[in-house]
Amino acid sequence: MNRREFISGLRDALAGEIPDSVVEENVRFYNRYIDEELGKGRREEEILAELGEPRLLAKTISETWQSRDTSLEDGAGAYDGGNGRIYSGDGGRRAESGTYVNINGRNVNMNKWYVKALPIVILLLILFFVFWVLSSLLHLTVSILFSPVFWVILLVCMVLGFFTRRR
Repeated sequence: MNRREFISGLRDALAGEIPDSVVEENVRFYNRYIDEELGKGRREEEILAELGEPRLLAKTISETWQSRDTSLEDGAGAYDGGNGRIYSGDGGRRAESGTYVNINGRNVNMNKWYVKALPIVILLLILFFVFWVLSSLLHLTVSILFSPVFWVILLVCMVLGFFTRRR
């Protein structure tokens, strides 16, 4: 894996998990880190091997951001992968409003596909249930109407009603 593949993989893995501004800040951070390490005479392969798989790094960044201390001044941060530090992420800008909702102390990204699909799935389940109940009632009604026992009972009731009214 080369630097371009690493950065691209990191960006792709972070997209939709944390705000775009935080994604770009992390990408800039890792680009600067790689530049600094190359400046120290290290090989690119060695640096990238130390950083690890971009997907795992992105998962750590995302989890760190979502469980961040909300008392941090800027509300965002990045994980450096090596020693567990969190650094100030977006230069004092707040995270995009309306994108994350705090549910039981955890920030939930409302831009994820499954969060957007949830109301549709719930609506479809409700419609399915209503359709199922109505079709069951229709089936029951049709079954009763075409049952010979129904017609015999109806005929007996009509005859009894006829004779009881004549008294």
